[in-house]
This record gives sequence, structure tokens and C-alpha cells, in this order.
Amino acid sequence: MTGKEQFCALVDASDSFDPESADSMGVCLSRLLWVRCTERVMKTVEQAFKAADILIQNGGFGVIAIDLESLRLCLYDQFASFSDPETGR
Repeated sequence: MTGKEQFCALVDASDSFDPESADSMGVCLSRLLWVRCTERVMKTVEQAFKAADILIQNGGFGVIAIDLESLRLCLYDQFASFSDPETGR
């Protein structure tokens, strides 16, 4: 999308975006807003969605992406620890 001269936003919940790699792949970094979230896992997810909500409300972006991939296993572990006391699942 940055190639179409639109502004884009990346909400990076796991702080794993690599600007050098993106630049080498043709991403126009001057048209990319990089929002970095660096709290604990559940707090980071909350921050990411709040940031995306603010960006959506303000408008002006061709694309708003939220990267939660690196948090996937952490989130799974977090929710897997909850079990139903009656069934044990």
C-alpha cells in the first residue's frame, strides 16, 4: 500500500517489526506509522487494540495492520491455564 502513496499503520504488539527488512522489500518507511507495544502479554494486546481503534477513528490510513503473531503462544499458554473445574478441561 505504501507504493500507492497511501499512509499505512502497523501496530506491532510484539515489537518485532524490522524496518531494515521492510525497506529492502520496498516499503516506503516515510509513509508508515509504526506503533510499538511493549507491556506484558495481555496488557500489550489491550494496547494494540486501543491503538488500532484510535487510528481507525482518526482516519487517513489506507491500511491499519495489527501484528499479534509473536504473542500467539504466550496467549495460548495464558488461556490454557484456565480450566473448567467440573470437567478439568
